[in-house]
Amino acid sequence: DEYQTDVQIIPVGIYYENHIASRSRVLVTFGKSISAKKHYRSYQDHPQTGFQNLMNEISLAMQQLTLHIDLNKNYEQTYERWRSSRILKPNIIDQYISDTKMIKQLIKDEHSLQSIKQHKNSELSKPSWPIYPLVIYGMINHIIPYWILRRFISQKVKDIHFYSSMKLALGMVLVPLFYVLQSILLIALGVPYYWIVLYILTLPSFGMIALRHFGNNIP
Repeated sequence: DEYQTDVQIIPVGIYYENHIASRSRVLVTFGKSISAKKHYRSYQDHPQTGFQNLMNEISLAMQQLTLHIDLNKNYEQTYERWRSSRILKPNIIDQYISDTKMIKQLIKDEHSLQSIKQHKNSELSKPSWPIYPLVIYGMINHIIPYWILRRFISQKVKDIHFYSSMKLALGMVLVPLFYVLQSILLIALGVPYYWIVLYILTLPSFGMIALRHFGNNIP
């Protein structure tokens, strides 16, 4: 159509609270649309330049929508300083805003970590006393499969970015298998069937409660 169509490109930012932890929160943000039409003339004059200009505009827009650390600005050092000093928030949007501000501060002032550490804390709610027994119950009944998962993944999976995916895939097999083994053990011990059924039905819910309160703090 001789470059008459005004194609609009929507930049999308994906922010992971903890990209290696299972069940961690994620925020998807959509930015303002970018018109490709304004780059048509430069593309006609020099295709590579026009294409690169469009890619640069998209890249800049996406950087504003997610947590971004420039690779040329001590990436590893900045990332480790941020990770050890971040303030955990109960709301994922507040978490993103807090993390973004901290990253910018760390990049701007390499000595700012000292002031940040003085205010390091967590605003995440801790389990109240009535909930603690449920959390402990869930932890005790899942500690063995959880330990096996962590042990296997730490030894066999080399790339930490695949930790959460492997946890999910293996957990879908290992945890139900463990429930079956628990049921067989209770049957062998002579526990009435209705108590076994009730017990097994409680495990997924209380396991999720335990994971909700403690799982995200453990990779």
